[in-house]
Amino acid sequence: MDGAATHCLTSRPLHPAAPRRHPPKRQRSTVEGFLEASATAFFVLGLPVVAAAIALAGARYVPETRRRELLAALLVHGASTGLVALPLAVCGLHGYHRRTGALHQLCATHLVWNAHLVAPGLSFYPFLVESFLLRSDPGTHAGVLRDTAQYFVWCCAPLVLATGAVKGVATRRRERFGWRHRAGLGGACFGVFAVYVWTQRSSASLPATLAASMAFYLYAAASYLPPQPEADGPEITGAREWPALRVWLKPFLLDAVEAYLGLEVVRDAPAPRRSVDAAALQRLERAAAATREAINEVTPLAPTAEIRRAVRDLSRAAATLDGLAASEERGERHALREGEACLVGFHPHGVVPFDAALATLRWPCGKAVVCTDAFTHVIPWMRDLGQWLGAREVTREAIGLSLRSGASVVLVPGGQAELFATSSYSKQVRIYRGHRGFVRVALQHRARLVPAFSFGEWELMDNVSMEGMQRWTRSWLGFPVPFWPYGRWGLPLPRRPPRGVRVVVGRPVDLPVDGAVDEAAVEACHRAYFEALFDLFERHKERAGYGDHELVFFDSALDAVKKKSV
Repeated sequence: MDGAATHCLTSRPLHPAAPRRHPPKRQRSTVEGFLEASATAFFVLGLPVVAAAIALAGARYVPETRRRELLAALLVHGASTGLVALPLAVCGLHGYHRRTGALHQLCATHLVWNAHLVAPGLSFYPFLVESFLLRSDPGTHAGVLRDTAQYFVWCCAPLVLATGAVKGVATRRRERFGWRHRAGLGGACFGVFAVYVWTQRSSASLPATLAASMAFYLYAAASYLPPQPEADGPEITGAREWPALRVWLKPFLLDAVEAYLGLEVVRDAPAPRRSVDAAALQRLERAAAATREAINEVTPLAPTAEIRRAVRDLSRAAATLDGLAASEERGERHALREGEACLVGFHPHGVVPFDAALATLRWPCGKAVVCTDAFTHVIPWMRDLGQWLGAREVTREAIGLSLRSGASVVLVPGGQAELFATSSYSKQVRIYRGHRGFVRVALQHRARLVPAFSFGEWELMDNVSMEGMQRWTRSWLGFPVPFWPYGRWGLPLPRRPPRGVRVVVGRPVDLPVDGAVDEAAVEACHRAYFEALFDLFERHKERAGYGDHELVFFDSALDAVKKKSV
């Protein structure tokens, strides 16, 4: 840790962590693990499914009246045209003419922050076309609402929800969510839908139902399944990344969102030059020499895939050690080298941290990919947009593949604990430091830890506060309920922060030269990382316009669900 950080921490100590007031959790059963794994996916898609089922029941038993038809027309065109088609048209026209304005920025931000609504909104159009353009006797909007709800409940929702739940169970059992899991889920969900189609074989909307369902299952087979049976899915390998799409989407979507948020990504100033540490330089040189000796011993062995991978990893480690030795010799060891693959922690989480993904598109130090929660790689359109732009699932396998490919990995260590500690009206920015897995992964891959702080992230959105229920559901389901993010005009749309969003990429944290990955090394790096984060916040909060805010750390996830202090 450099002198500035030491002075900051000694003159102004870290805020003490909140005391742990809850006993340790007991061992969960398989059923409880399944509930915990499916909680996130259910409360993102389950509530729309329940609403669709209620609409379905209402459409069956409410008499045919003009008032009912008017209400159905408002619901259908509001969900399809108002929430999806109109914003897409606005973004397309403004992007084509290379012009941006307030309406373009608003529509683009809505499409990014509410990506999970795009696929349900587009589901209305096959039934609208079939009812009002292809039939000899036009249908009704109530019928379109009923048919779309049935299609969503029986075709889309089972596959999406079951995929999220089974993936969560496989992850907790440390099993690979492989081709057999995916194919089995798809076959089972297709069987459920086939039974439903058989019961509706005499319905007038059967052609539209079959066309929409076949399109959905073809999309699922093409995007959910890995290219080979034994391979990992695209959420792990990044196989669906589409670099050309970043360039193509910039005028249509990305530039407008960045302008709406006032997003700025900057590098922290390098630490002051210091005298060369001869002992550290000697240790780095010895470690590099030992790594080369290991390469010379491994290279003559049989050229299997494991040997080639080991040689590649050792060569990369030797190059990293040489770079560190050169930086130490120049007195610039704390500087972030161009193109260096690091593990970046993005803070704070906020309510919906899409800024972390947007920051990787303007990353100042080579290439970076963002690793997000599993449920974001299940929901259609949300997963497509993220994976096309390079997002991957936050797993050890995905992080390792990204680091070995030479890309920095951006993740949000705060997770759900920080999500429910976010408050736009509080002068305290609460940071959860209970996770240590990301530190262990960085040590295993010899990737330096880099803190990044997003000033203004906590002002974008809030979540409804029901302390007792959220604490109970966070303890038993793994996800606090209710989860209802709101921002501008009380809608699920982020506010425009008055100072903009300023993401500052900090200085890297030193790793042990001896390569230790034991608990002592993890604890030391964990403390050094959060000390560097505190120092980064203190040095930049005045310039970002948040001089009256303070950083508060807490260690218990259950303490995140509490009353926010103003």
